[in-house]
Amino acid sequence: MEEKREFVYFMRSRLSDGTIHQYPIYRKGEDYYIEDHKVPSGKDIEEEINRVFGATAIEPVMPHPLHEETKFKNP
Repeated sequence: MEEKREFVYFMRSRLSDGTIHQYPIYRKGEDYYIEDHKVPSGKDIEEEINRVFGATAIEPVMPHPLHEETKFKNP
């Protein structure tokens, strides 16, 4: 059975015309993807957004605040 891609976060980036775009970042096993583009092993996601899309990475945008993952759950 083929492993599915898992959504990780969005990377907010500024395009060359000044507009802001959010690229979805996915993980499949040890590999990361920006939209449908596979990030080569050893490359940084921010560098790859700049190289492939011509955009400057600003900040990651999480689907929900990180503190929600660390909350203690009542049994």
